[in-house]
Amino acid sequence: MIRFSAHSDGNVLVPDEPVKLAKGRRFLVTLEPAEAARPKKTAPAQWFRKAMELSERMPKNLPKDLAEQHDHYIHGTPKR
Repeated sequence: MIRFSAHSDGNVLVPDEPVKLAKGRRFLVTLEPAEAARPKKTAPAQWFRKAMELSERMPKNLPKDLAEQHDHYIHGTPKR
């Protein structure tokens, strides 16, 4: 197995360092983002703060049975 890092120029992958490959040989290529390209995980405190900000913008007059009757409120089906 050959493993190397590369970058994209928008059309082709360019190895970051020289790689010796057999000419004319076919390869199966699997792409995986490098660690630096992966999104950073959100710390629990940041997630909680964002959730609280969103909850403050939620309407305060939602029906009490919204969870049980969501099809009625969203799609107009009869209440069960």
